[in-house]
Amino acid sequence: MGIPFLRFALPLAVLYLYYRLLVLDPWIEQPDRTGDAAGSSLTPDEARALVDRSKSLLAEKHYEQALPPMIRLNRAFPENHIYIEELANTYASLGRFADESRMWEQYLQYAPVPSEACPQIGIAYDNQSRPDAAENAFQRCYQAEPNADNILYYAHALERKGDYARAGDLYRQGLKRAPNYPDLRLGLARIDLFQGRRAEALQRALAVLDRSPDNVDGLLVAGMACARLGEVRRAREYLQHGLRLSPNYRDLQIALAGLPGRPANGGHL
Repeated sequence: MGIPFLRFALPLAVLYLYYRLLVLDPWIEQPDRTGDAAGSSLTPDEARALVDRSKSLLAEKHYEQALPPMIRLNRAFPENHIYIEELANTYASLGRFADESRMWEQYLQYAPVPSEACPQIGIAYDNQSRPDAAENAFQRCYQAEPNADNILYYAHALERKGDYARAGDLYRQGLKRAPNYPDLRLGLARIDLFQGRRAEALQRALAVLDRSPDNVDGLLVAGMACARLGEVRRAREYLQHGLRLSPNYRDLQIALAGLPGRPANGGHL
């Protein structure tokens, strides 16, 4: 008798289990109310109204007023890379660089072409005086897409921390891709200066000045190279020319002040 009872009881137990789960105590998927409480749940009409409002405010450069509708859009659609990019650029316009870099990090996660966050993400960290974070960001940009701009920013970050060998290699790599890119050429000229190749540095700077005589970075490097070659008068001419074009350029001011002797005009530019 035990076996027929078990054959009858087991289906009954299974039926009771289904009855309890599906009728007496069913499991129902609950909506995420956290976002709703924060005001992030939007209808299509509400989203369109917020988009229109934010675009209108941005067009008028009312960045602070544009933030609330943009933040609501970002909360409602956290993976929408267009809203992320607009927020990042708005934070940049407001000088809120920590918020800007945070949004660019999100952009890297969700954008179909993450490298479009470059080089802005590294610049945002630079603007926070966070050189290590900036270098890391520029390195990620370079690894994602080693174009001339990303090479330039990564090389410059390495140059600033004194890693001249790697910076020089990158500047050379960049020049193979973009031979006429003046910032890459001047970056390599600075590496030449740091490593004692003064004549080579001057020639690179002069090649830039031949194409663009008022390039203030070219005038700075040319002036520094001439100074280290002992051509003080020529160095002063380059540096003074640069300061006439950019009177507040601190590096030009320092380089000119460091020249031996006094200028012939008594110290006036």
